[in-house]
Amino acid sequence: MSKKNKKSAVKLDDSTLQKQAEHFLEAQRYKEAIEAYKKLLKQESRQIWQEKLAVAYLGRANALAAKGMYKEAIVFWENRDKLCEDKAQLSDYIEWLVLAGRQLKALRLFVKHPLDEAQNQRLSVLFATLLLVGDAELITELPAESALYQHYEIVKSALLAYYQGHDDTVRACLKKIPFRSPYRDMMNILKALITLETDPQDALKLIQQIPPHSPMKGFAELVNIYLLPPEVLIERMTHLTAAEQAFVAFLKGWGKNQIRIMASLQSVIKRECSTRALFDVVITNSTFFGTDYSQRFCLASLPDYIEGIPRYGKAFGHLSVFEKARLTALNHERRGRMMESDHEWQKCLDILKRQAHQEDNTLKAALILRHLAEAWIIHSNEMQTALEYLTESLRLDPDDKASYHRVLELINKKEDLTPHQSWIRAGVERFPRDRELLLAAITVERREENFAEALQYASTLVKADPTSTKAKQILLHSYLDYSRELVRNAKYKQADKLFKGIEQHYPSQGVVAINQGLLALQKGEKREAKYLLIQGVEQSGNDICGQFRLMAEVALMQIEWKTISPLVPLPTRRHTYAPTQEEIITLTKVVSEYYEEYPYIFTEELIKPLQSPLKKAGHLLFTMVERANICQFLKEMKNYKLLRQYAKMGITHYPDYHPAFTYFQIYAEIEGDAEQLSPNDMYLLEKAIGIAEKQGDKLASVMIIDLFHQGLHRYIHDRLSPEIQQALSELREHYIPEEDDDDLIDFIPPPLRDKK
Repeated sequence: MSKKNKKSAVKLDDSTLQKQAEHFLEAQRYKEAIEAYKKLLKQESRQIWQEKLAVAYLGRANALAAKGMYKEAIVFWENRDKLCEDKAQLSDYIEWLVLAGRQLKALRLFVKHPLDEAQNQRLSVLFATLLLVGDAELITELPAESALYQHYEIVKSALLAYYQGHDDTVRACLKKIPFRSPYRDMMNILKALITLETDPQDALKLIQQIPPHSPMKGFAELVNIYLLPPEVLIERMTHLTAAEQAFVAFLKGWGKNQIRIMASLQSVIKRECSTRALFDVVITNSTFFGTDYSQRFCLASLPDYIEGIPRYGKAFGHLSVFEKARLTALNHERRGRMMESDHEWQKCLDILKRQAHQEDNTLKAALILRHLAEAWIIHSNEMQTALEYLTESLRLDPDDKASYHRVLELINKKEDLTPHQSWIRAGVERFPRDRELLLAAITVERREENFAEALQYASTLVKADPTSTKAKQILLHSYLDYSRELVRNAKYKQADKLFKGIEQHYPSQGVVAINQGLLALQKGEKREAKYLLIQGVEQSGNDICGQFRLMAEVALMQIEWKTISPLVPLPTRRHTYAPTQEEIITLTKVVSEYYEEYPYIFTEELIKPLQSPLKKAGHLLFTMVERANICQFLKEMKNYKLLRQYAKMGITHYPDYHPAFTYFQIYAEIEGDAEQLSPNDMYLLEKAIGIAEKQGDKLASVMIIDLFHQGLHRYIHDRLSPEIQQALSELREHYIPEEDDDDLIDFIPPPLRDKK
């Protein structure tokens, strides 16, 4: 290679590295951005790179601090400080020093450097807290005229007076401290403490005035625990330290016996936490916990401790036949015994039916049926049974919107929807402007090819939500579905009338013009058809996107392409046509939309014209996210040759971020068949998993791990004896249902979703 070529190669590397550095910084991947800018600065010292490195240092410091890694955050802030003189986020740096245990250095910086009012107040409260909790030696670092110094002794006197029970002295001390004092949060806590018994509501208001970010918030929460009802108090006490529990016990005025009971309860929770043990502690000490709370707690425990019913009856009164059946049903349900549970719930329903005249019994029956429906889904995946119970509940209580939503959700999973049309209509009639119900109804009607009904629902949806872009798009799809059906059935007059309505709502839409052109062609109006089709392609971009949309609409109309092709000058017929970056991105979006809605039209005739433009565009400088999305698109289209090309270019352009492209390249080479994975492929996938996890790329990790596990299963399976292989195969066929290939990629977002 000549010197000239070597020099240009170096420049290209610098340019690529700079692009990567800018991408990392924009994506807030500060660790990689720091490394990239440090490499650039080693090659050449530029002010702009130094400024970008400073931004990356500060971003990294903030990210680490957000994770509680304050010592590490301090290092990156100090690295930035060496590059800049503005001391950005100095107040945050001081706080990180405190949280990292370097209080003395933090206080000296606080005293030395002036801050704005908000930052000064925040840090003053922090240092006030440090002084009160034992870092009294810090007082010598404070200026005598500062509020932190002047108010310190007054607050100490107030705390001592409270400890000694001299509430009047506490009040006198607090009057000497101004409202804006750094010790104001402690003042509110002390005021609350001396009013807990006389005015608990006023005490609660004082506690609530303490900001969530205050260092005193934890102490305030201990005072707040005193005011909690018994059931919440007991739960919160289990999360406190011994010192915190002792303070709450002091506030509650508990004697040794009460403290012993609480300690016994906590011991049970920590040791075994069984329902029976908790039941025993509460029912034995119901006087301490309060009769009402004890009764509610024990009743709630019975589904998990059904043997406790007799003890409950002796302590709080015997249960009714209905209540015993309800508790028994819940007991069976929680153990996965749905047949037995259902039997007990039917007893409850029979009782309610016999007593239907009593208030709310019909509603109670509806609630039981809804509960049963969800239980059958959770424990047995019995969708049909659940659907029957839900629809029965709606006969008893037809105003429950959530149940209609659930019914429609279950209906959408079934292939034969005809028996359930009445429930769709009933839901929409009762809640005619409910967005979720309308969306579900549209989906079901389109699935059943009831396009006229779907259009009515879509029109209602737009009226209910006129600003929604999604609603308008659904209305357009519904218009087009219905118009295609009319044209296919030779109902041209109705189709003409419909298109006039579409034009009013969606002027200058390429897809509308294309469909109007196809209608004109079917009517024998060839000149009008040609004009409209050319106009539609132009409005759709006049490029490969417009051509694809035309071909897709022709396929949906079930018209032979050879009758259309001579009428329209297509971009792919021009030898000079070269798609732009933007055209390819738009194309993949358009194709994906059609593939999601109408996968059955994707024949070789439709896909073949896309090959050449996509191939020509492979060298274009797509961003990393754009290229990865195109790879995902090509994978779904099963175009392995182009997928390999785009993936290889991705590895070349983004060598430091290649796991996803490594996955796509290997996937293309094996044509999606994990059986074809070689040992070297497995090695590369395993390596890519490690890099993806290190970089925090969860999407790439999931895709690679899935393929790797498929290959690992095949690798292990091949080394088993034929007899064991046959046995495993039979077990798999018996226990594992066949999966829809589409379900395997549900975790992947649409291939061309815009990502910033």
